[in-house]
Amino acid sequence: YWFTVEFGLINTPDGLRSYGAGINSSIAETRYALESNQPTRKPFEPLEALRTPYRVDIFQSVYYVIDSFDTLFDLAGTDLLELIHQARKAGMHEPAYPLENLPGHAC
Repeated sequence: YWFTVEFGLINTPDGLRSYGAGINSSIAETRYALESNQPTRKPFEPLEALRTPYRVDIFQSVYYVIDSFDTLFDLAGTDLLELIHQARKAGMHEPAYPLENLPGHAC
C-alpha cells in the first residue's frame, strides 16, 4: 500500500510520473521523487516492497516504479497474505533512510 497507493511511481510514454496520493499531496516530494538523484527508484516487486522499511515523516528514500496500472490490478488478485508470510520469513531490508531523529532511537 505504502509504495503504491501512497507513494507509487509509474513509467509512461511521456516519462516517469507519480500516481500515489501521498506523493501527489506534496509538490516538493513530487519533484524530489521524479527529479532528484537522491532517492532510489526500483522496479516494483511486491515481496521487495513488503520488506522495505519506510518513514512517514521524511521524503521517501526508496520509490517503487510500475510499468502500468495492470500491475496493481494483477496484484489485487494475488494471495497477499502469502506474500506477507514470505516477507516476514525473509525479514526486512536494512533501512535506506536516516536513523537520526527517529522516535525511540538513540543515536
